[in-house]
Amino acid sequence: MFPHSQEEYDKLEKSILGEHCRDKIAIWQFDEKEIIIDGMTRYQICHRHKCADGKPLPYELIVYDKNNFKNRDDVKIWILNNQLSRRNLTDAQRIEIALRLKEIIAKTKRAGRPKNNEVQNEPRLDTDQEIAKSADTSETKVKKFNVIKNSGNEALINKVLVDDMSINKGYEQIRHKNANTNSEGNICKPSLSEIKDLFNSIMGFTYQLQSIPTIPFDKIDMKLYQKLKHFRRDFQTLLESLNLLIPCDEGTGVCYANTGSSANKTLVESEGV
Repeated sequence: MFPHSQEEYDKLEKSILGEHCRDKIAIWQFDEKEIIIDGMTRYQICHRHKCADGKPLPYELIVYDKNNFKNRDDVKIWILNNQLSRRNLTDAQRIEIALRLKEIIAKTKRAGRPKNNEVQNEPRLDTDQEIAKSADTSETKVKKFNVIKNSGNEALINKVLVDDMSINKGYEQIRHKNANTNSEGNICKPSLSEIKDLFNSIMGFTYQLQSIPTIPFDKIDMKLYQKLKHFRRDFQTLLESLNLLIPCDEGTGVCYANTGSSANKTLVESEGV
């Protein structure tokens, strides 16, 4: 449901190469078709690496059929419940799974479908408290995640789901945006002091980065590497936007930062320097 990080994939591949595929791959048989419902990554790794005889690495199957699941919704409920049992999910991912589970269970109830063998113990997911219990997290985080999800900001939602941003930070971004929007939905311009405070805090972060004595580059994993790439992209965009605000002398091509008077200008950038 959520793609493995490169680190998780590498660990799984190393485990399968060293000890073979220890967990069974689950498939659902229906209408003379077979669909993998758990273990797709394991299946792909086993087929990518071959034994000496050219066959895929060995793995076992556990087969479900119409006696277990009557339809695709039953399968989805089983998959989501199975995902919730995984240990390596973030709070945001667990909440997202619980919310999807809530939607499918509600759909099956509206359709009046009978429960099947494998989905007898459906959790109650009518309230934030019940969702929090199912996701093994706090009700507060569920409420904050719902604010993020209902914001319609797909980029922000994705950042939270792939763990590039915490639920709390995502929630604060939405809350801050709403605080700067008036009753007509127009963005309110921040005050000069707010702009200066924000800029000074950003500069503070750069000073902190420069003050790190030795950065252990060999210990930077894929997740942190991706965060550094995002930071570089966002910071570059910020610098380009700020440079557009700085007036330049058309005759010399020299740009100055305006400090309040024409007699007191600070050189910012000049071609050829």
